[in-house]
Amino acid sequence: MFIRECDGFLDAISHGFWKVPANIVLGVSIYYAYKNKNTLFQPLLTHNQTREFTFIYIGLLVIMVFSRIFGTANLWQYLVDDNYHRFYKKITQEGLELFGYTLVFYGSMLLHLKPDNGQTKKVEQ
Repeated sequence: MFIRECDGFLDAISHGFWKVPANIVLGVSIYYAYKNKNTLFQPLLTHNQTREFTFIYIGLLVIMVFSRIFGTANLWQYLVDDNYHRFYKKITQEGLELFGYTLVFYGSMLLHLKPDNGQTKKVEQ
């Protein structure tokens, strides 16, 4: 999603160039998940129930759902009728995206700063 948000910079290379790095990240992620499929689900299920991931999931929901719904030009044209200006749609969509990314960042920082609580097994030498 971050790569897609940077499409303005990547369009300087070529229009739609954001798809190249996004597909590379997608491919690497799928390969990594497949390679580690036996150890992927249990940690995900464990972290799924934490407060930190609640912030991350709500942020992703805001970014992927609400910002898209409230960023629809047809919706704004229907709501404000003759007073429609692209500015209203843009400011609402970008504001929701910023809010969503802030929630994701906050949840990520909480997760990063969370004490270990002895969850990680220590490697014996």
